[in-house]
Amino acid sequence: MRDFVNKHFWIILAVGGCVSIAVLSLVPGYLRPHTGAPGGVEHFAAYAIVAGAFAMGLRSERSLFAMVAGLMLAAGLFELLQVEIPGRSAGLTGFLSSSLGAWTGLVLAGRYRGT
Repeated sequence: MRDFVNKHFWIILAVGGCVSIAVLSLVPGYLRPHTGAPGGVEHFAAYAIVAGAFAMGLRSERSLFAMVAGLMLAAGLFELLQVEIPGRSAGLTGFLSSSLGAWTGLVLAGRYRGT
């Protein structure tokens, strides 16, 4: 039972992170909070945290790779959509930082879990 609750905790946390990334990616630039870190670092950290949370809740390799592919697809879509949002700009650097963050979160969580 404890493993069931633990898995669901991480999945709920990850889904919340996905919603946060979506909202923060699609609001106008003047509404988005800034950490003071370079944009690439913000992208990397956000996607690493979300991917790590998913990796803590998901167990099958197939699910893990589908999750990373989905995060990469979302990162690309958000970058493309930002072309039309005031104060935002699309860029390959944002996509690459996000994708690298997703893979890093997966690997680090996998190491923590011992898989």
